[in-house]
Amino acid sequence: MTRSTLLLSTLLILMLAAFGWTPDAEANFSTTGNVNFLLGAKDVGYRSTGDQRAASLDVTCGIAGCPVLLDAYSSGSWGEGRNSFDDTITEARYETGGGLMGIWRFGSFFPHLGFGWGRITMKAHIGPGGESGERRFEETDSHRWVSWGGFWRFPSGINLGLAVRSSKGHQRYPSLGGTHYGLTLGWGWPGKP
Repeated sequence: MTRSTLLLSTLLILMLAAFGWTPDAEANFSTTGNVNFLLGAKDVGYRSTGDQRAASLDVTCGIAGCPVLLDAYSSGSWGEGRNSFDDTITEARYETGGGLMGIWRFGSFFPHLGFGWGRITMKAHIGPGGESGERRFEETDSHRWVSWGGFWRFPSGINLGLAVRSSKGHQRYPSLGGTHYGLTLGWGWPGKP
């Protein structure tokens, strides 16, 4: 068992205990979850490519009635800009990660807060021209992330909301991470809120 898996398992148990949730021995362990697609932008923290177009797929699932669900996501962002040498830079960042998500219910509104770990890969191309010449490079970094937002669930099971996910790599500066934000559209089960 890896250190990350052990840490996630321990955090899950502590969060369940903090919320006072204990499984009922006679419970029918039905599941609950969401599949949400985020469409928006990513702020990467520096000006050469500005805010990048971003898309993300986020899946949460767990036992119905449990306040903490498992969360997995995959995202990408793409941007173009110029560096200080006036070279064209085209950049793409891809993230995958997993963690825990707390989802609460207030009628048909579901606010959520999550955290976890993952990997970021950045691929960049510095175009010909300018002073630095043409180059391509790729970097990968592990990162931690936190996310928050909320969605409304309609009787059909359709989710509509807003979400933010902020990630920060810890092995380099500047970080490969950034902040995704945008609209979410998806589906949740059970369908009726």
